[in-house]
Formats: sequence, C-alpha cells, structure tokens
Amino acid sequence: MPGLPNMSEFKHASIKAVKDPNVWLPLIGAGLVVASDADNSIAKSQGEGGQGHLFGDPQGTSSDLYDLASLAFIVSEIAAPRESFSSSARRATADVGTVVFSMGLAEGLKQVTHRKRPDNDNYQSFPSGHATYLGTTTAIARRNLRKTDMPQWLRTPLNLGLYGTAIAGSWARVEAGKHHPSDVLVGYALGSFVAKVVEYAFLTDDDGIFISLAPMDNGGILTVTIPLGGD
Repeated sequence: MPGLPNMSEFKHASIKAVKDPNVWLPLIGAGLVVASDADNSIAKSQGEGGQGHLFGDPQGTSSDLYDLASLAFIVSEIAAPRESFSSSARRATADVGTVVFSMGLAEGLKQVTHRKRPDNDNYQSFPSGHATYLGTTTAIARRNLRKTDMPQWLRTPLNLGLYGTAIAGSWARVEAGKHHPSDVLVGYALGSFVAKVVEYAFLTDDDGIFISLAPMDNGGILTVTIPLGGD
C-alpha cells in the first residue's frame, strides 16, 4: 500500500481538483449571484410561504433526494470493480472518510460564517450541508461509475441521473427557504473539491488500472486498460 501523500502531492491534488468544472463552475455561479445582488432576492422569492415554485413540498423533496443520493453512493461502492481486498477496503474507507470530512468542514464553516437562513430559523445557512453532501457523494459515485464496466448507453443516463439528483436536491433547499443560492453553490463546490482531492491524492494509483473480463465459449478475454491521460 502506498504511503500517505506528502504536502507537494496534496498541493498538486488540490490544484487539479480546482480545475474540475464541478468545483469552479458553481463557485463562479455563486460569485455572479452575489455580485448582482440576486442572492437574497432569489432566496426570498423562492422560499415565501413554504411553497416552492418547482416543488410542492421542497423540504420533503430535498430529504427524498438526499436519501436517493445516499442510495446511489452505496450502490456505486458495491458495483465498483475490485482488484484486491486491500485496495477495495482502502477505497471504501477513503470514500466514507471523504463524506465525513466534507460534512465536518461544512459544519465548521457554518459556525464561522454565522449566516442567517432566509426563513430566519437559525444562523446555519452558509454553506449548505445538503449541497455539500450531494457534491461529495455525486463525485464519488461518478468516479465509481467511470471505473465500472458497462455500455455507454447505460453510463450516460446514470451520470445524468446523478447530476439531476444533486441539482434538484440543492435547489429544493433554496425553495424550502433554508438557503440562499450561493449557499448551495458553494456547498456543492466544496463537496466536489474534497472528493476530487482525496481521489487524486489517495486513489489514483489504485484506480488507475481498469480490468475487465469478457466470457467466451472456450474461455474469455482479459482486458487491462492503463489510462495515459487525465481524468
């Protein structure tokens, strides 16, 4: 088993993670809504009366989609290819640790920023814990999906389903009056960033080689794919 990454490797993993569209794109979106003074107005207009514009029960919908993302995360962990017991255990441990760490980081930021929720419930608005969780689990599930042998016609809708669940679940929090748009955008970016840093720093070596077996009448064809480029 490889040793822990040093500071230089962590820095490289962090820089590579920032370049991921799931990190920089939500951050740009958050900057735009704040700069245009739309952050508060959108949150107020969407959360009025507890009735969302897209979801009739945004609070319940956000919880349902949170559970759906959890299920997708678990299924992806089970379906991911296994090269050895040690590498599978290392990946699963890293993935669970990633989720726990990202949620802890979001909670710590809530205590520091102390931003009031749009519905004035408390001062736990920034960043969105739901969106952080969705960003983390979506990134991990997509990585596992990428490593799982399946036809492209199935892989594409599964990826779209993961993104759709994350986007809808995050937006439901805005409609429920629990978060401003910037809260969920930064939360999603935070979760994605943590997941990608862990992937690049800890799991690149183990996940870099993809092995598949295609059965045939008199045996089978073993294919070993070694990626030479980026993600």
